[in-house]
Amino acid sequence: ANLNGADFAAERAWLLLRMGEANAARAVIAYVDVEDYSPWLYQVAMQSAMASADPAALCPVADAAVAQTGNRNWALARAVCAGLAGKAQAAQALFDDARRGTPASAIDNQLAQRALGLGAQGRRSATIDWVGVTELTSWRWGMATAMGIDVPDALYDVAAPQVRYWQAVAP
Repeated sequence: ANLNGADFAAERAWLLLRMGEANAARAVIAYVDVEDYSPWLYQVAMQSAMASADPAALCPVADAAVAQTGNRNWALARAVCAGLAGKAQAAQALFDDARRGTPASAIDNQLAQRALGLGAQGRRSATIDWVGVTELTSWRWGMATAMGIDVPDALYDVAAPQVRYWQAVAP
């Protein structure tokens, strides 16, 4: 296959992520200018930011990622970034758009809403209820870890082995 530079960086970062090297993966991705991102690099950028428990790392590319991918987690990330920037009204409007068609109780929504509350001077909060959650995605792990929310041990038991490596180096 003939890879462009962005896809090459994505492949390299993806390998590093699977090895548990989230911070190294982020470093590889950081060398690519946002305007050069490919769909694959957007996907790996999300994974690497979450694997290193750094939702703010999504902010420089969130707008472009939503426009290019239409991915719901990027839309949630854009709302979180607005919240982290202290733009409470914009964050809420972006969050409402991103979660449209999904239950408010969905764990991904709960984690994003909690992150919005942190950025908007703590005006909002969300209860994090792991009941019924059977999969530990990088989004869930990264958002929870970034906010100091404990992930249930049962989810670690079904997670890929690299998640334990991410946990070992998490801030």
